[in-house]
Amino acid sequence: MFLDRSLLGLALASLWLAAACGGTRPPAPPPSGLLIDIPGDAPTNASSCDERLGFARDAMDRLVDAANGPCSSDADCTMVFAETQCEGACQAPILVDRLQGFHDTQVAIDERVCTGYVEAGCLYSTPACLAVEAVCDAGRCALAEPA
Repeated sequence: MFLDRSLLGLALASLWLAAACGGTRPPAPPPSGLLIDIPGDAPTNASSCDERLGFARDAMDRLVDAANGPCSSDADCTMVFAETQCEGACQAPILVDRLQGFHDTQVAIDERVCTGYVEAGCLYSTPACLAVEAVCDAGRCALAEPA
């Protein structure tokens, strides 16, 4: 009888520890490397030119916001061209440590909606860009005219 109570107590303590430590939860999925989500119902390369361009513009705006963040010096910041294969764009400031995630996400956006964009008869445009540099301004990466 004593042995049975001891085992029961040990089993209950193990269950309590497992629950308290999250032992019953599945492990978190590994990070995908993308800085923004691309929803499953987003337009695809088979969508209309307008749908593709609209999604690419919105996704790139969200990506630039996600790739920027708090900085403490100009060295924390860099510039990227916030363009896709659907449309050219000028420079945008982002954090250096988010550069790879920016590029990975940019490629994912292109693969989702911009592959074969021009070949499908869609119009591609790109703006004329100014000479700028990335700086840390008030704790956030920004663009400034070169000194």
